[in-house]
Amino acid sequence: MASPEPRSGFMRFRPLTGREQVVLVVLFLILYAVAFGLWVYRPFTETISDLRDRLTVEREKLMAAQAIFHRLDDINARIAELNAAVAELDLLVPGNSRQAHFLYACGQWERLTGARVREMVFTAPSDIGGYEEYMVTFTVVGSYTAQVKFLAELEGMDRLVRVDNVSLLPTDATQAGTGGGEDGGGAGGGQQYATADVVTARYVVHLFVDPSKAAQAAAESPGEGLTFTLSEGRSTPFIP
Repeated sequence: MASPEPRSGFMRFRPLTGREQVVLVVLFLILYAVAFGLWVYRPFTETISDLRDRLTVEREKLMAAQAIFHRLDDINARIAELNAAVAELDLLVPGNSRQAHFLYACGQWERLTGARVREMVFTAPSDIGGYEEYMVTFTVVGSYTAQVKFLAELEGMDRLVRVDNVSLLPTDATQAGTGGGEDGGGAGGGQQYATADVVTARYVVHLFVDPSKAAQAAAESPGEGLTFTLSEGRSTPFIP
């Protein structure tokens, strides 16, 4: 039996009208835009947004790191200042007690201020964190002006010194006398004080020694840095 012949026009579409063609083009463009937005534009924008967020985080980290570096620069500058201060302070701490130098300085201050030093006592040293500390107690007799000048000279000496206490003591009328003059003499060349002007002050002073400099100090002559200038007829630089 012979197969039937296909009818004319089978699987053939009629030509589209112009309006239908426009609708198909518009529909295609809409579908293309939707597909582009879902599969291309949206993932791209999400990736860009994620990269922007990461960039913001990294910028914040960078700013924090820069702030830390600036802080480190400040810390290093401060450390350099402290090291310089420590080095300068180290120069003010000798390798031995230098008691003779302290006594010599007191003699110089007597001549400069007109005050008189009495009853000086050096105590045995005590260890304070690798340094030795000597406590020195003494009294100074003189006018208020002389006391102020003496204290200023003491605090300005070229070694580390701590004035722990200055106590003003009552001065008996019989102790009123004279202060030394420029030549260190007694009543003849000194400044006369009225009884009410004389003040007795008791000082408690701490001197410091660096034992690590002991060898360096031992190499120095005992009187190095001391220059005794005595007035004619005197055998001691101190006011009697």
